[in-house]
Amino acid sequence: MGTKTRFVTPEELNKFIRVINNPPEKMLIYAAFAAVVIGTGARWTEVADMTFDDLFDQDWTPRKKVSRMLAKKRRKKSKGKIVLDFLANNWDVTAKMKVSDVFTPAGEIKIDYTGKTTESRPGKKKEIEFPWSMLGAPIIAWKDKAIEKYHFNHSHRIFSLHYDNHKLSHGNSYLKNRRLLRLAGVDWRRVAFHGWRTTFLVMVYEQCKRNGMGDFEAANQVKEMIGHESLDTLTEYLKEYIGQDSGNIIIGAFENAFRNARAGK
Repeated sequence: MGTKTRFVTPEELNKFIRVINNPPEKMLIYAAFAAVVIGTGARWTEVADMTFDDLFDQDWTPRKKVSRMLAKKRRKKSKGKIVLDFLANNWDVTAKMKVSDVFTPAGEIKIDYTGKTTESRPGKKKEIEFPWSMLGAPIIAWKDKAIEKYHFNHSHRIFSLHYDNHKLSHGNSYLKNRRLLRLAGVDWRRVAFHGWRTTFLVMVYEQCKRNGMGDFEAANQVKEMIGHESLDTLTEYLKEYIGQDSGNIIIGAFENAFRNARAGK
């Protein structure tokens, strides 16, 4: 779960950026991947589906504003223990069923249950300014290598190790990200890719506050940039940084807004 990940400190972030800007050769694609996550706050799935066209113009110069698809989460049907638990606790239903109603001849569960597992689906496109001066080196280096080795064009996924345009393995990229964290001397626990997403949220929130925005205005600005539909979800990401539970953050923000409105501010 993304809300169980942590944001990294500025010191940790600087250490990590130094590593991904000069990574081991075999880690280049994963360093570039991490750079995009850090610089955009995108989900793993959003970055994995990015094409060269999302980051580079037709002449291969970096786009000042990169384009990312804001993936939305939706419930999907799942099978397994939840189904068996349901049957075990609802004997009035189970008593009327046959084994063939629940299992296939191969022994697989055949009853669908709408559970809490989620899958991503495409949302709207979002353009965001990218800090190329800080994070662009591994991305440009990987672009050059990918074009030379795989002959990729603008329509190909930028993060692919196959000629047939398959995306990276989530599990493998997770392990490589952990290795990069270790190389940087950063505690990898609870960071993962959602940790970089959380770090992006915190940095943008801090900058909004420095620009004079109030708590609620800053949180709403970050929500729009990151693609969250719910302010509650965003505050779950920020609560460790702010040091309050999400309810107190929202209530405090609204109370402050109403207090300022009554005072004519």
